[in-house]
Amino acid sequence: MKDRIIIGLLIFSLALNFVILGFFIHHRLVPQGIPKQDFPLRRYLERTENGRDLIHNVLPKHRRKIMELKRDLFQHRQEFFNQLQAEDINYKEIEHLVDDIIRVQSALEREIANSMTSISQKLNYPERKELLKRIMNKRAVPYRSPRKNHIKNQERD
Repeated sequence: MKDRIIIGLLIFSLALNFVILGFFIHHRLVPQGIPKQDFPLRRYLERTENGRDLIHNVLPKHRRKIMELKRDLFQHRQEFFNQLQAEDINYKEIEHLVDDIIRVQSALEREIANSMTSISQKLNYPERKELLKRIMNKRAVPYRSPRKNHIKNQERD
């Protein structure tokens, strides 16, 4: 009797482990589209037929390329800061890294522009206008001083 219970628990445990393993493999291998936290305008685009096509077909390609470029940019910047922290600073290597950072940043900006033009071509005028307005409101915030009332504080001095 005890052997049957132990064998039953062993089989249940193995089945549970295979389910969990399958879950993780599925999420690693199957593309999940654009995660909601990475793309705040997803809800707006899902309301339109063109937007749904963009979310599932156009944007994942651009997003992968943009993520690769952001990783490259991060790596180059990390190398740059490592060179600055080195005991013997190699100025030629730093100049080379700055050139690489500029090159990758330029490629990143080009890819963002390409994705925006791809999006614009797929949407009709009212959809495009609303989407760009939302992007501008979320991302293109004018510069604000980290200190409140910094002008008033300067006048007092």
